[in-house]
Amino acid sequence: MIDKNTTQIETIPCKICLQEIPSSVNQNAEADEYVSNYCGLECYQQWRDKQLEETE
Repeated sequence: MIDKNTTQIETIPCKICLQEIPSSVNQNAEADEYVSNYCGLECYQQWRDKQLEETE
């Protein structure tokens, strides 16, 4: 049985682990072309560390 009161939340994938996160975290005044989304600080740290390695 489907609950008619349940709302479906739109999701987007985390940039690193691809875990689905609410698209509401994407509400940002920055340009959409370069905004990345992360499910938490650990994924952001992994991305940042990789970026630093690539620039060295």
